[in-house]
Amino acid sequence: MNVALVMLLALIWGVVLIPSAVRTHRSNLHNSIGGFEKAMTVLAPHPVATRRVLVPSDVRRIMEPATARRLRMLERRRNCLVGLVGATSIAFLGAITIGGLFTRLLIIAGVALAGYVTALRQVEIARQQQERVVALDAARARHQAVDDRVHDGDRLVASR
Repeated sequence: MNVALVMLLALIWGVVLIPSAVRTHRSNLHNSIGGFEKAMTVLAPHPVATRRVLVPSDVRRIMEPATARRLRMLERRRNCLVGLVGATSIAFLGAITIGGLFTRLLIIAGVALAGYVTALRQVEIARQQQERVVALDAARARHQAVDDRVHDGDRLVASR
């Protein structure tokens, strides 16, 4: 019974950890010499006075758009959430059928899931507040620009 339990637990950990490890290895551009050399081709030599300076030939290849970074971040968060839901579900099924250790695992997985969902919610609230502040600042800047134009027009009319 204990061997089967350990094997089941190892299988669960494997299902959760192996895909993320493979994904991380594949997403790393510099995981080989060839990948590093490919990334270094972005730098092109430009002569300056008596020495050579390497500067980016195409900045877009180095700096990825913010939307791509955000999409990757959202995908990581979704994968983590799905993993936690899966672990909680497996622990729940184990707690119902076997009990004992799986009950403790269910509690741990449930607390981890609740904590992660709470953290995600706090991050989303902070992002929404930041968007409101940026929108408010933009509206104030537009209003100030309109006021400046109106006051400049008054001075022009008054000086005629």
